[in-house]
Amino acid sequence: MTLLESRVKGFELIAKAWNDYEIARSRAKASALSWKKHPAKKAADEVRAKGRELAEARRRAKITEWVLALYEWHFPWLAELRDLEWERSYVEGVKADGDAPEGEHADPVSHWLTAEEFAALDSVERNQRALDRYLASRKSAWEVGRDYERYVGYLREHAGATVTYHGIFKGGPGP
Repeated sequence: MTLLESRVKGFELIAKAWNDYEIARSRAKASALSWKKHPAKKAADEVRAKGRELAEARRRAKITEWVLALYEWHFPWLAELRDLEWERSYVEGVKADGDAPEGEHADPVSHWLTAEEFAALDSVERNQRALDRYLASRKSAWEVGRDYERYVGYLREHAGATVTYHGIFKGGPGP
């Protein structure tokens, strides 16, 4: 337990150093604005304030990143609970259903193809290439289970059944 506490304290120390670095950068930029030929004092104050906000956000993000890595190192199965596809789409700024206009859903195949491939290939070739890329991608056991549950649920819904996606939201029965 002492080792874990010392690691977490180390995270805070390094994150604080990162915080200090960001504040120093914003102060340098603000100083340059304050002392230039035509000083921009109000802009300098805004740069300092934004620098403090950025520094605090980066400090907290770094601590969170390191604690998550520590948890996943101690409990490797936790990584299987992450939805990496959603994380990637969030970071890349892509909506969950693509960039389809309001009321329309993007073709899920477009996620696995470039825009040029999507436009150039007929639907059969497009679907096959996307399927091949999907199957070749690395999926955790949780992602495979989620996708299987979605597919079976999709089939049952089209057959007229009401489906509750239990495993996706509440987890599987376990070993």
